[in-house]
Amino acid sequence: MIQTLQALLHDQIEIGVILGAHGLNGETKIRPYTDDLENFQVGKQFILFHSKQKKYFYATLNRIRPSGSKLIAQWEGYTALEEAHRLMGFEILTSIQELIPKGPNEYFFYEVLGCSVIDESGINIGIVVDILETGAHNVIVIREDSGQEDAQEILIPFVQAYIIQADYVNRIIHMRVPRYQS
Repeated sequence: MIQTLQALLHDQIEIGVILGAHGLNGETKIRPYTDDLENFQVGKQFILFHSKQKKYFYATLNRIRPSGSKLIAQWEGYTALEEAHRLMGFEILTSIQELIPKGPNEYFFYEVLGCSVIDESGINIGIVVDILETGAHNVIVIREDSGQEDAQEILIPFVQAYIIQADYVNRIIHMRVPRYQS
């Protein structure tokens, strides 16, 4: 089962998570992980995966609409509140190859997370462990590559002013590290 699950998920990427039921007619509220809502195509079959329960199944998206920063979705075969409530916590997966292509100077979070960050003098300053979404721009969280649990974290705005080169294939980002005067 685990081998089959790993094979199934190897080229899949999370594009959202179901937060719970919405309304009485089987709709669900979704927190999207993508700005491009075209990745949620009506009529498409998605894998719904619950990582804690290690459960998955296929579900077809019937309708979707924005609701503030969330989405409201109707899944085929889910027509009641109780049915929709059972979907809470399931991640919505799609194939990486099916993602809407990104434009120049754009990136997917999965490409950035786990990359080594090298400063302009060639020193490895750490690994990208998180991306913070702020109103103005994204900020990457870099954990020093010391192997210790209490390793220091560095926050750097992930904008062109600091990015020298991003090589997502080789998992290396060359950056200018901001220097602050005290």
